[in-house]
Amino acid sequence: MNLNVGKSYKIGVSAVNDIGEGPVSEITKLAASVPSKPNAPTLVESLSISIEVKAAAPSFNGGDTISSYAFRRDLGPLTQF
Repeated sequence: MNLNVGKSYKIGVSAVNDIGEGPVSEITKLAASVPSKPNAPTLVESLSISIEVKAAAPSFNGGDTISSYAFRRDLGPLTQF
């Protein structure tokens, strides 16, 4: 749907059955936002030169499809992410 972060969208909903579509609900104003934090990654496989990890999708996608994940590596006690 390609929503823009911080932009507000007016959303209404109606129910549909075999007879037709019912009336639209009250319209509410919602803003797209960034996704919530995913669970910590888990190790799938560890080799001498690489590791394979997986992560579950966050519980809230911010109102849009998750397009990618950014993995970060801790480089030691003096390095911040």
